[in-house]
Amino acid sequence: MEGLRERWGRLLDRLLDGGVLPFVGAGISYAARVPGPASCQPTPGWMCERLRQALDEDLPPGDRPKISDPAAVLWVLRHGTCSSSLASRAADRRCHSRRVLRHDACSLSLGWLAELGALLWGSREVCEVLQIDRFAELEPLPVHRYLAYLAREGLITEIISTNYDCCIETAFRRSFGEEAVGAAAVAVIRNLEEYRRHAGKRYVKGPGGVRRPVLHLFKINGCAEAYRRDRQQALSFPTVEHDCAWHAAAERIILTERQLQNFRSERWAEELFRDRARCHNLLFCGFGSEEPQIRHAALALISEFHTDNAGCAALTPQATARLPNAPFIVAYRVPTYYQIQILAAFVQAHCGPIGRGLGPVQVAGALLHNVFQGADAAADPGDETAKLDADAFFRALFEDAFLGLLERALGQQSVLFVWLRELTHLPKSWLQAVTGQFSPPPPPSPPRCALVPSSRRPISQALLDPISPGKPLPLWQWLWAMRYPERAERPPADWYLPLEEDPLLLPLTLVLLCSLASDVTESAPVGHPQPVANLGLRVDARCPAGSGVPPVPVYLIEEGVSLPWAGPLRGRLVRHIAVPSARAMDLSGRWVNCTEDPAGTKHLLVGRRDIISAKDIVQIAVKPVKMAGVLCDVFAAARPKPAARLTRRHPPGA
Repeated sequence: MEGLRERWGRLLDRLLDGGVLPFVGAGISYAARVPGPASCQPTPGWMCERLRQALDEDLPPGDRPKISDPAAVLWVLRHGTCSSSLASRAADRRCHSRRVLRHDACSLSLGWLAELGALLWGSREVCEVLQIDRFAELEPLPVHRYLAYLAREGLITEIISTNYDCCIETAFRRSFGEEAVGAAAVAVIRNLEEYRRHAGKRYVKGPGGVRRPVLHLFKINGCAEAYRRDRQQALSFPTVEHDCAWHAAAERIILTERQLQNFRSERWAEELFRDRARCHNLLFCGFGSEEPQIRHAALALISEFHTDNAGCAALTPQATARLPNAPFIVAYRVPTYYQIQILAAFVQAHCGPIGRGLGPVQVAGALLHNVFQGADAAADPGDETAKLDADAFFRALFEDAFLGLLERALGQQSVLFVWLRELTHLPKSWLQAVTGQFSPPPPPSPPRCALVPSSRRPISQALLDPISPGKPLPLWQWLWAMRYPERAERPPADWYLPLEEDPLLLPLTLVLLCSLASDVTESAPVGHPQPVANLGLRVDARCPAGSGVPPVPVYLIEEGVSLPWAGPLRGRLVRHIAVPSARAMDLSGRWVNCTEDPAGTKHLLVGRRDIISAKDIVQIAVKPVKMAGVLCDVFAAARPKPAARLTRRHPPGA
């Protein structure tokens, strides 16, 4: 088996080339919860327990029907055969079943219980027992947000999911700041009609004519939002038509063993899986249990590969892992039997039999070239209890993918390099201020892997480590403050501005931050920028040593934003730099602030705003080391005269 960095580098290269398609299962949403005291949990254990309790009301464990009673057949299906110690053995069996579900997350047991429930009450009542409509209210987890960010960057254009919840599409919509803006950029496809309407759409125009890639989310096991919509309509307007629609929506929620085995007779989902598996690297995550419809379709498709490869020279396992449709698997601890079955079939289809008495080490090594498991995320290689959860995996994948995109945006073929080259004869010196913080190792070295803390790049923590669940990642907090100064300190939690959408603003902002940072450390390579309401992103520019000039606070804003008239309580001159500003600017204006003291005296403070374009600063400074000094000189001439202070005491009662 190859080392972690080789496996990671292969996955990252394919992701940056647009060849990876995530195929996610229930495991990525186990920790999702509905806000408030609601008990709904999207875990097999919770769902099975709900079904057991409901079934035991109709088939009490301690009240076995007589063998002549037809209901005895269903009782035995629920509780099994029984002897004199009926209650004891039934309790033992339930405890054993809970242990199996807790450790193995066995979807087969869930499918079996759902099958019995559907036989007794119908599919709609099974969905009601499991509170499927509440799954639409589950709050997204970090894994859903990182998937949304990768999709916003255009690295992922399709996701296949077997989950009923709406966490992925909710996280994607929220990444636009306003869910209504992002609604048009995601196509949720749940049936053949939606597939025909939306699967061919590749781009959508947003506000300002921005062209955004569409995320196609294929929910092949049904959708809680669609079920909830039909349910609410049937309850609000009880007609035969709406009741039939509610029943049909319940039938589209795949739960029972029969449904799991045949894709619910909807061939579009099976053909979708087959087509994408032929031409993409499917990234399986969240599948710790058997999914019969996926496993059977995968094995049938792999047999096609075997037939197509007949008569050709056998590949090595390493070469097989590099094929453009080789699957990748993310395992929580170690791969399950069902995952190994798919991996073994794929390897043998291209390499021939891999056993031949070589021993377990060689056989397992041939299967694990594209597998990531718990041991890969362990700080200690000998840690036997290490786990690789979906949040940690996709955080690392997003981190390395974004830094890979950022390297491109700072390269000599980038929009930023061309922009700098028009202004200065030393464009590389400006780029080096950033690239020196996270440049990759020399070519002979293996690629870095953010799964391993010791190999994370210095700039990653400053830009990409979450500060709190209620705010975006740090870099996007700064960009929000520049774009929306009035709300600089109140950004939406999941807001994200992709590099693809604005290839100049984001990298140039980092160049300016690194050039102005006066307190650079390993943990703060860009200093300590601070969002300030009504002003933008504050950065302290420190002039050269010995100049005697104190640090100058400068506020970065995006070119073209409207600034409020209200100003700060102190500091009469507000200094702004407009980014990216491809044109010269000479903008200034007043700010005013009106306050009232306890005695009723009103104070009117008047100051001045000055805005300098980033273009002018770069052109005058020539080198990034001179940037702070240029700012001090430029803004010194703009100091306002002594401020006017107007006071007036109000008469009592006014």
